[in-house]
Amino acid sequence: MDLSGLNPYFKNVIISEDVGVNKPDSKIFEHALTKASATKAESVMIGDSLEADIRGAQAYGIKAIFFNPLKAEKPEDVAHEITHLEELLEHF
Repeated sequence: MDLSGLNPYFKNVIISEDVGVNKPDSKIFEHALTKASATKAESVMIGDSLEADIRGAQAYGIKAIFFNPLKAEKPEDVAHEITHLEELLEHF
């Protein structure tokens, strides 16, 4: 996040070490929603790891956007994909 320059755009950044579990454990997603006072319906996980980020979010019941700058093959069950961060503007 620091290197991307995206930190100013987020009120909360959740770090697994602070929560005590790693993605795809549902507790980290639950912690994030609680901290943001958000519901599953209004939340989105943006991540570059299919297993930890995308599958974890899908299992928890929140929308996921696969950040795929290397243009790896996208599984059919992944509905949303971006290859550049600027593409996020199309989703919000």
